[in-house]
Amino acid sequence: MRESALRWWFCYRRRGKRRQVGSVGKGMSGVIGREPELAVLEEFLDRGTPWLALLLTGGPGIGKTALWERGLRLARDRGIRVLAARPSGAEAELSFAGLFDLLEGIDIGSVGGLPVPQRRALEAALLRAEPMDAAPERFAIAAGLLGVLRSLAASEPLLIAVDDLQWLDAASAEVLAFAARRAQGQRSQFLLSRRSGPATGVEGALGPAVLHTAEVGPLNLVDDRHRTACRGSCR
Repeated sequence: MRESALRWWFCYRRRGKRRQVGSVGKGMSGVIGREPELAVLEEFLDRGTPWLALLLTGGPGIGKTALWERGLRLARDRGIRVLAARPSGAEAELSFAGLFDLLEGIDIGSVGGLPVPQRRALEAALLRAEPMDAAPERFAIAAGLLGVLRSLAASEPLLIAVDDLQWLDAASAEVLAFAARRAQGQRSQFLLSRRSGPATGVEGALGPAVLHTAEVGPLNLVDDRHRTACRGSCR
C-alpha cells in the first residue's frame, strides 16, 4: 500500500515539476537590479573561475529562485545539460524525492558502464522497478548516481541544480553529497540556492575551495528606479 501511494505521489509531482522546471527560461521576464549577481552567474557558467559550485543564499523571498532560474536558462543557452530539482518543505520527509527530480528523463538502463547492482539499486530507489527483496543499500544508490553523472558529463557539460537546498530530503542529500565529493575533474558543476542559515551536507562535501557563496541581499530601490528611468534616455 505504501509503495502504491509513493508511486502515485511521484507521478503527481512529475507532472507538476515538468511544468515548473521544464518551462524555465521560456518567456521569463528579466531579472532587474541584479547586475552583480548576474555577472557572477555568467562568470561561473563560462568556467572563468575555479569554482565547481555556486551557492546563492539569502532570506525568504529575496530573489534567489529568480536568479537560480536565470542560471538554468544561461546554462542551456551555452549547451550545458541541466539536471534540476526544486524541493519543498512538504516533501522533505519523502526519501529520494529530490533524486527523483534530478534524474527525471534520464534512462538509467541506457547508461553505459553502470554495474548491474548499482543500476538496480538506483531504479528501485526511484520506483522505476519492482521493489527488491531487501531495501537497496544507500552506498549502491550513491555509487549509481555518481556513475550516471560521470557518464552524462563525459558526453556534454553538466549542471546539477538544486533550489531551496534546505528542503532537500536527507536520502537525496546524502547520495548527492557522495557524488559532489568526487566531482572534481569532471565536466560538471553545481548551482545551489538556500535560505541563509547553517551549511548543508552537500556544501560540506564540496568544500570551501571549490564552492563560491553569493549572498543575495535586498535591492536598492532608489538605485533600481534610477536605472529603470534611465534606460533609453540617460547618456
